[in-house]
Amino acid sequence: MPEPYRPVSYLEANAGRRPHASAVWDRRDISFDELLTGVRAYRRGLAARGVRPGDVVGVRLPNVWHYVALELALPDIGAVILPLPLGLGEHEMRQAIEKTRARLVIDEELVLDSTGDEPPRAGADPDRIVEIAMTSGTTGLPKLASLSARLKQVTFEAFTGRLSINEDDRVLPMTPLTQGIGGMCLYCLRRGAALVMLREPHWTPEHCLDVARRSRATVLVGVPTNVIRMLHHSISLPDARAVANVSRSSSPCAEIARGESRCRAQRTGGHRPCLAGNEPAWSVNPAMIWFWLGFFALVGVLLYLDLGVLHKDAKEPTLRSAAWWTAAWMALGLAFGGVVYLIYANGWLGGPRPVICYGCNKRSQRTRRTWGKVRIKAMAHVLNEVL
Repeated sequence: MPEPYRPVSYLEANAGRRPHASAVWDRRDISFDELLTGVRAYRRGLAARGVRPGDVVGVRLPNVWHYVALELALPDIGAVILPLPLGLGEHEMRQAIEKTRARLVIDEELVLDSTGDEPPRAGADPDRIVEIAMTSGTTGLPKLASLSARLKQVTFEAFTGRLSINEDDRVLPMTPLTQGIGGMCLYCLRRGAALVMLREPHWTPEHCLDVARRSRATVLVGVPTNVIRMLHHSISLPDARAVANVSRSSSPCAEIARGESRCRAQRTGGHRPCLAGNEPAWSVNPAMIWFWLGFFALVGVLLYLDLGVLHKDAKEPTLRSAAWWTAAWMALGLAFGGVVYLIYANGWLGGPRPVICYGCNKRSQRTRRTWGKVRIKAMAHVLNEVL
């Protein structure tokens, strides 16, 4: 059974229950059993390099399966992982290493050790610091934030719960694993989902879409910029069920505390979302067309009844009559708005569910501008379906 505050126990549980199921896709499928073997080899290799409980180890790798193994192996021997983004400058790198007194920096794929002694495992202590995360540094030098096992456990439960991650998913992080949002995607592995590695250090929409198609990714997780750039490319992702946009904030813990923002476009009624910027967002839906034609016909009938039958004789209405009619028309309008929302939100007529974005950092002008662009695209998708 998985043991809270000990991430490797989730991997061991999945490997015992589904040893040959895919845990990571990195140009090929890597099973849970193979990943667990890699984690154990890294444990021995790190111990052989002198890493002891409490030591800080910097990891500066692209999105590769080795990073996933190290993220599990380091806390399991009591060490603290320090994710170092590839884009970090020399000055920022030196500052982070000096402040944390990192014993070792891993910036290349290590050779697995299959012969060393097995080091002792660290206990499941919820208050133990297991990671030192770096803030974005947009207002100065990156700051360091200590993350406890308790905080990461809460983040895991909240993040995977909000995205409804399950063992049938194949999750593709579109941002680096060394940064907050990409790092949070590692929690999906605990749910039994497979992680898809981009491997390339620099993100491009073409490469991301190609990897998503070849790996059969079901969930793509990134920031609004990722989705906006993908909107300008033709997309064919038959296995994808959701594209999740998570708003960036100062640290991984703040992202969960404030609530991650999502742009989810789910398949309904056999229609799959297309994010191409110059193509229809969804194919024309006859049922939706008949719905709107019926709506306009109903408006015409109501106008005829109002002007041609009920109020054809000009007379001054009483205050009570005006109030009742005003309330009736307002209630009818609100009810219609609710019906339209439910139709689109639940795909009752086989149409798409609209892309809904919520910005979580209201104080950030840059965030509001970015979400505004995504909202405009979402509105264009809905209007394209209506018209």
